[in-house]
Amino acid sequence: MERPLSVSIPCTATIDLAMVADTARGAPRVLSIEPASGQPGTVVTATGTALGRSQVAEVFLSDRRFDLRAEVLRQSENLIEFRIPEFVHPGRQRLLLLSAGDSPALLEQCVALDVSV
Repeated sequence: MERPLSVSIPCTATIDLAMVADTARGAPRVLSIEPASGQPGTVVTATGTALGRSQVAEVFLSDRRFDLRAEVLRQSENLIEFRIPEFVHPGRQRLLLLSAGDSPALLEQCVALDVSV
């Protein structure tokens, strides 16, 4: 009777400690927006986690071709209130957050806003 072949392969894993620190600190995340649609000039409230000024520097709307900065009116740890920009294109706009800190990055959120003109 043949014996099954057994092979032992050593495995190593690399952990990015900066990524672990960001996860522990909590990356900015928008969970919902109200209202979900509007026109230029409409004030929108985004709620979520880690949305304070120390985590989020700016808010943008993006149709994947153009990113347009929105005017932030009020900001706290779990809320950002902003105005839909005047020159935004009509259609579905994704919400982007520019993270604050030494290495800012645009963070695309899972929520979208329907803009009509």
